[in-house]
Amino acid sequence: MRRTWHIRMISPVVPSGDWSPESTYAETLKPLERDGLELSSVFLDRGPQSIEYRVEEAMLVPDLVVKALAAERQGVDGLVIDCMADPGVNVLRECVAIPVLGPGRLSMQVATLLGRRFSILVELDVVARLFEEEVQRYGLSQSFASCRVIDIPVLEIDSDIERTTALLVDAGELAVRQDHADVLVLGCTRFSPMADALKAGLKARGLPVQVLNPNALAVNMMVALLDSDLSHSKIAYPYPSGKKIVGFGNLDFDPAQSA
Repeated sequence: MRRTWHIRMISPVVPSGDWSPESTYAETLKPLERDGLELSSVFLDRGPQSIEYRVEEAMLVPDLVVKALAAERQGVDGLVIDCMADPGVNVLRECVAIPVLGPGRLSMQVATLLGRRFSILVELDVVARLFEEEVQRYGLSQSFASCRVIDIPVLEIDSDIERTTALLVDAGELAVRQDHADVLVLGCTRFSPMADALKAGLKARGLPVQVLNPNALAVNMMVALLDSDLSHSKIAYPYPSGKKIVGFGNLDFDPAQSA
């Protein structure tokens, strides 16, 4: 009998306003529920409220490590980082044996399987620059069409869903018509609940373009990894065994060392 997988989504920010584990679960995870899959969502206790700069990404990592270690000890089967910047993904792979995925790199690589050129729809210019660096780092420049900016800060994305969706549709149309993209990647996981409306809006304009919902893609890929008994290589991402990190106590990275 097939077992039930427990996947935990870690939002690598401190919640603000109406943004909470409960709202994230309702908007992003509940539509993905099905037999054989348990989903849960947590936020950080310490760190930024949004991620738009490198310093914010750096400041979130310590509590992200704590949350990942706690999840593994609680029997969670896989971790998804709820951010297109994939913050701390490689760090967590050194800390735990359960698989860790971020939606950013995954979405861009899947986009290259579905079309010839992809564009990323992002919140701000500063975020676009970060994605352009990531595209180069992952060796995807040949398939990259553009970043299209809708000019809305992360914390304002949910303040007017209809307006945000309309701006995404306009940006998506420009990406297809002017930049010759044939696949669109949502550049923020807070856009995930708008993916279907964006795809429908573009289709209504005569553009049947594929739109990648990053969180749905990451969760479904995690299920595929778990079903295949796969995780990241501990040769590529070894435990930092024997290391003492001053000020953080004994984090017990390697379960074999603390048994």
